[in-house]
Amino acid sequence: SFIWKAEASLSLTERDQGAALRACKGLAVYCGEEGGERSVSLLLQILSAFASSLKAAVEKYDKRSELSKRQKAQNKSVPQTKDKENQVNALPKKKPLLKASSLQPHVGLTDKIKRV
Repeated sequence: SFIWKAEASLSLTERDQGAALRACKGLAVYCGEEGGERSVSLLLQILSAFASSLKAAVEKYDKRSELSKRQKAQNKSVPQTKDKENQVNALPKKKPLLKASSLQPHVGLTDKIKRV
C-alpha cells in the first residue's frame, strides 16, 4: 500500500517536472533565449527585478502626485492679491499642445493629393 502511494506520487511529480521543463523551454523561446530551460533562471531574475522596480516607480509616482495635489490645494487656499492689471510682466499663457492625431495624415487626404 505504501509503495503504491509512493509510485503514484512519484508519477505525478515526474509529470509536473515535465510540464515545468516544457514551460521553461517555451518561455526561453518566447523571449528569444538560446539556452533552453537553463536560461529561464536568468530571465526570471530579470523579470523579478523589473517587477520590483516597476512597483517602486509606481509608489514614487503616487507620492509625487499626492504631494502635488496637496501643494495645489495649499496654493488655492492662499488668496491672490494681484489682479490681472497688475501683472504687466507676467508670461503669456501657453497655447495648448496639438493632439497626436492632428499630426497624423488623415484618411482620404493622400488620395486627393495623388489624384491632382
